Amino acid sequence: MSEGGRRVEVTVDKLREISLFAEVAEPQLAILARRFVPAEAQAGEVVFREGDEGELFYVIVRGSVIVSRLDESGQPMELARLADGDQFGELALLHDGLRNATVTARTDCLFLTLTRAHFLEMLRTAPDLRAMVERLANERVGDGARLATA
Repeated sequence: MSEGGRRVEVTVDKLREISLFAEVAEPQLAILARRFVPAEAQAGEVVFREGDEGELFYVIVRGSVIVSRLDESGQPMELARLADGDQFGELALLHDGLRNATVTARTDCLFLTLTRAHFLEMLRTAPDLRAMVERLANERVGDGARLATA
């Protein structure tokens, strides 16, 4: 990150510090490093809404977000808080579906994003990573279902 925090250069070493990418082979990380694009959100800004088309996968570089879903009465129900190093947005990309939750920036945020095509290519070329992403996605679905019925 530049001194002002506005420019982000993604390196293999930095990607390896993110738990999701810790075991990915260096050649695959080098490709990913070139494909990630930085994005920002200001505190209070909605990153995406429940029901939106899934287009991007996000890794939080700096900041925190709230993941919420509407309950039966139409009120937002907080499901999770995510922060530096966490990822989100994979569910809609894995299942070619709509977003199942709303993500709102809790603080000013800097993200690294991958397009759907690059995300799916990443999973295709890194089977171990695909297994990890699918496991995390299944845990999220399970956590969301438990929270929704709690």
